[in-house]
Amino acid sequence: MLNSGVRKKRLFVFHRGLIALIASLIFCFSFVAADLSPEIEFSKFISTLDKNNPFSISKATAKYQSLYRPIKDQTVRSQDYRQWFKFYEEVIQVQNKMTAKKNDQLLDEYTKPTVETKNWISALKYHGLTLELEEGLYYVGMDYAYLVRNFSKFLPAWHSEFNRFIAMEIKEGAISDEKVAKRTRMWENYLKKYPGTENQSLIQEKIKIYRTAMKEHLKNGKK
Repeated sequence: MLNSGVRKKRLFVFHRGLIALIASLIFCFSFVAADLSPEIEFSKFISTLDKNNPFSISKATAKYQSLYRPIKDQTVRSQDYRQWFKFYEEVIQVQNKMTAKKNDQLLDEYTKPTVETKNWISALKYHGLTLELEEGLYYVGMDYAYLVRNFSKFLPAWHSEFNRFIAMEIKEGAISDEKVAKRTRMWENYLKKYPGTENQSLIQEKIKIYRTAMKEHLKNGKK
């Protein structure tokens, strides 16, 4: 049998080893937690979402907002928003493949959609998507009003203002000649306010289209 001195010594060694193990585990968990940045956590989260389900957009939006609301640096918010937006585009691609398969059904139901179709369209709209019809083909598109509602607080001014202007254009639809001139000035002033914006090519194309429309109006007015 071991004498009391040996037992005490072994017990002391055991306790010291146990304390070292616990300290090591705490360090490891702290390291992992520190390494799990919002960007990594968000990336892991959206990788689990089902792109076949429009509800995944709302889930990704809520997760983004919860992670980045405490972060005040809008440069960081904007950079990581791109990850959300990429996921958004991927969901739209999947939804468009599904829409293409049911295009004939949607055309048949144009005047009298079924309850199932109504619910599907409502789900698209609620989760930030639109259903459009062009030349006999349905397609799913972006809802810029959804982007304005959910991300204006998180994005720099040039980005949120761009989304707001696009949402306004879509809401207004067909416009008068007077509003064409107003939109032209709106986008020209935007480029002056935010020179070098990454949306510059798209905006310049818009301005070109609006200017052409105004010239056609003036030309037709002189006849």
